[in-house]
Amino acid sequence: MWKPGTGVKATIYTRSIRRASLVAVLLILAGCSTFRPQPATGLMWGYFGESRTVQLIVGAGTDYWVFAVSGQGAVGANGASDREWCVKMREATAGSYRGLLGECQPVAVTTVP
Repeated sequence: MWKPGTGVKATIYTRSIRRASLVAVLLILAGCSTFRPQPATGLMWGYFGESRTVQLIVGAGTDYWVFAVSGQGAVGANGASDREWCVKMREATAGSYRGLLGECQPVAVTTVP
């Protein structure tokens, strides 16, 4: 005896839904795995080493290498004057930090007079 929801049409429909769901999940995972926060640009506050906090202008350039740090609603950046030190700092941060980290990227940083 035939029952609703059974048969060839129901099986094809169920398989189509499963495939569509799998594709959607894979696309979401691919998007999440490639997301990396970018260093902010513009007018902001920061400091160099042990100095007091100063207002900075950050933009495109090659003065410093920084990686973005994002987590718990806060976004910031850490870096150094050369790429090698930036990479070392990022690796050390990745060992103990649970948020998202960007890749080391070059930026220009100048202090506001």
